[in-house]
Amino acid sequence: MITSLILADVATYPVAGVHVGPLAVCNFVYGPNGSGKTTLSRYLANQQGAQFASCSVAWAGGRVLRTVVYNQEFLQSVFSEDGRVKGVFTLGAEDNDIKGRITELTDEIAKEQKDEQQLTATLQGSDGKGGKQAEMAAAAKELKDACLAQTRKHKDEFKLALKGVMGDSEVFRIRLLKERYNNKGVTCSLDDLKARARTVFVVDPATVSLLPVTNAGSLEVLECDPIFKTAIVGKADVSIAELINHLKNSDWVSQGVAFFKESKPRCPFCQQLAPVTLEQDIADFFDGSFATEKARLKQVVDDYTDEIARIALALDALGATSTEHHDSDELSRLIDVFDARRGVALLLVERKTDFPSLVVDLHGVTSALDDINTFVAAANLRISEHNRMVLNAASEKTSLSADFWRYMVDVELKGDLDRWDNSEKTIGRAIEILQVKVIASKAKQAVLKAELNGLEEKTTSTQPTVEKINHTLKAFHFTGFYLAPAEEPHAYRLVRANGLSAHHSLSEGEKTFIAFLYFYHLSQAANTATSIDEARVVVLDDPISSLDSDIMFVVSSLVREMADMARSGKGPIRQIMVLTHNVYFHKEVTFAKGGLPQSAFWVCRKNGDVTSFIAHQNSNPVKSSYQLLWQDIRNPLGHSLTLPNTMRRIFESYLKLLGGLDVDQACDGLVGDERLAARALLSWANDGSHAVHDDLYMVPGERADSLYLRVFRLVFENLQQGGHYRMMMGEDFESDVLEE
Repeated sequence: MITSLILADVATYPVAGVHVGPLAVCNFVYGPNGSGKTTLSRYLANQQGAQFASCSVAWAGGRVLRTVVYNQEFLQSVFSEDGRVKGVFTLGAEDNDIKGRITELTDEIAKEQKDEQQLTATLQGSDGKGGKQAEMAAAAKELKDACLAQTRKHKDEFKLALKGVMGDSEVFRIRLLKERYNNKGVTCSLDDLKARARTVFVVDPATVSLLPVTNAGSLEVLECDPIFKTAIVGKADVSIAELINHLKNSDWVSQGVAFFKESKPRCPFCQQLAPVTLEQDIADFFDGSFATEKARLKQVVDDYTDEIARIALALDALGATSTEHHDSDELSRLIDVFDARRGVALLLVERKTDFPSLVVDLHGVTSALDDINTFVAAANLRISEHNRMVLNAASEKTSLSADFWRYMVDVELKGDLDRWDNSEKTIGRAIEILQVKVIASKAKQAVLKAELNGLEEKTTSTQPTVEKINHTLKAFHFTGFYLAPAEEPHAYRLVRANGLSAHHSLSEGEKTFIAFLYFYHLSQAANTATSIDEARVVVLDDPISSLDSDIMFVVSSLVREMADMARSGKGPIRQIMVLTHNVYFHKEVTFAKGGLPQSAFWVCRKNGDVTSFIAHQNSNPVKSSYQLLWQDIRNPLGHSLTLPNTMRRIFESYLKLLGGLDVDQACDGLVGDERLAARALLSWANDGSHAVHDDLYMVPGERADSLYLRVFRLVFENLQQGGHYRMMMGEDFESDVLEE
């Protein structure tokens, strides 16, 4: 049966849709004309219609039943132009064995349908939105959510690898599962992938120049020159040599020679007369070899200073170079180390120059430069790889994309994929088994129905239905016409007693009654020789229009009978929906001692040209016609089209009930529009008369609501019936209306 409906973007139903549900076995919908009931019946009669594209219906267990709808379209379709009526097939009584087999087949089909429904409910839930399929959908959603998180995480660096899946997590999930088995990439670290992406996944990638390597060969040779570790002193066999060597002041004496030439014969240091041989002794001590060594020292120092200055300039240029393939901060640190050691080395060289006898060790400068060159070599390897990838951009993009998806599969989404595998092994396998069983059940039903249809064609007849309809017509004194066979097989015509066609001379009430009787039997059988016992949903949209009150009770009784069939579950009717605007009919079809089991009640309203449904699952909202009329007065919003006529029906019922009230007195003190409105509202109560101006002043409109509501109250007050007005208005009574 139908569990719920959504009516959207059609007639007076909003684009957002109106949900009607949950539905019961028996459903009773009350609402005024024009509120949207007929649209609902038309949708159920033609669910594939283009105008109902936004509407939907949910079936219990996903099993769609045949839907039989009584509405104006059905009524018009009952009779052909010449008055012929299609026959309603029912089972005859020619062969008890065939009827017995038909019963067996019907029971078997019902059992298979029940089994299919249970399997379908396990597979997709009773409402089509649960079961194992919902569990599998939840597992898929969990994986999709994980995929969505990865999209957000990597959309900047790996936009090209994610192309085509960034906007849809389901597409990402499908791609991930495909890559899992077809991807030939290599599992790399995320840092490696990001580094490659910075080269490959950029627009118009460009090559990068290698960093310059500073040659340290000359510096290393100069730094290791023996002159720095040689103490440059005078000859040892000179008489003064013993003293100088003992005092280790040869550098001091060497510097004093120049001063002695200016101060002789006195010593430049102590100002005493120097020995005659002192000048010659000093000259002999600092002979040609000393001068040669000192000159060589100067040359080496000059070369060392020039070389280290050249290297410093090269490193300054290197430090100013920036690429994304090396750490500029680390390079600056290494250059700072070199500069610090360079400063120390230059200081030692300067001291050696000033004091040739000193032994100095120039170490650390070359090693600092070696560290820099090692750093540059590593950076150049990365730059070379970058340049290689730039020159092979197309193939590198393909390779990087493959490696990225391999990383997704093997690392970041591995746990999510493991959980998905577990769901596929358990839930997925269960779904496969259930689907196979459902298909097998449907196949078996098809075989049983084929046999059933063959037997029904042998033993079905339209004559029993015709006899029942004619009997009902006679029972209710419709003796002016009856159903008789037509020339076409299994068809009948409405004829008079003289045999002439009665179709064009029938009253609207007679046509409605015969059409309903036809529908009543059709709802329990079929107008073809097969599918007589096929389960179905029955929908009735205001079946008592144009019927006299006594016939209305007959129709009400038959509708109650169809509802009882649905509740019992024994006949083909599995669910019924009754829609009406008539309070008396609604009360009749919902009358039952001890309540109505398996029933749901609905009120259909239209506010501001928009239809809505109010559910009353456990109680009938329609208590009495008179109370219902007052309900529209208490809540007039959206009822401008029907408000004046509702007031006239209240006056008609109440004034006739009391009797003896002077209707003219009701207009006392009213003038202008108020008096005209009052007379229009009272016209029905005044012996059914209607003046010409009544319709003129009864044109509906929301702006006139306040006038009618004010006049309505004043009429009760003028007739000394204000107490009744206040009682019926209840909490909605407003004391300031008269003062206004």
